[in-house]
Amino acid sequence: MDGAKYIFAGVVEGRAKGGVGIVVRNRVANCIKSWRGVSERCIAARLRIEGKWLTIVQVYAPTDDRDPSIKDDFYGDLQMAINRTPRGDKLIVLGDFNTRVGNNVELWNGIIGRHGEGVENNSGRRLLRFSAENDFKVMNTHF
Repeated sequence: MDGAKYIFAGVVEGRAKGGVGIVVRNRVANCIKSWRGVSERCIAARLRIEGKWLTIVQVYAPTDDRDPSIKDDFYGDLQMAINRTPRGDKLIVLGDFNTRVGNNVELWNGIIGRHGEGVENNSGRRLLRFSAENDFKVMNTHF
């Protein structure tokens, strides 16, 4: 990609069932101080921007119909990436979680906003519990 740097974790041969990457403009690429492929579904990059540290964790979660053990492994890897983030860093976790989190704002107050869809699935409930345990917000439901 011209004008950009790409970091990738995943399957490089055969039919991929996972893989995740981060693309940044070249002017930001020099800010990347380290990165690691946590799994074929999770990658973490640490950047230093204007004197501040930022860790970005990008994910591509298994779909709702996948075996629960695959989802357990995914969330275990994600938790490990979060736990390895240095304490003073700002942390952004983003990506395709392949979930439906619904719109039960009363139950998930502070985690989801008022703009979620009415549909909730098992993967969505798992993401909501994970978010509650880590004090995260599902931001696309807030606007």
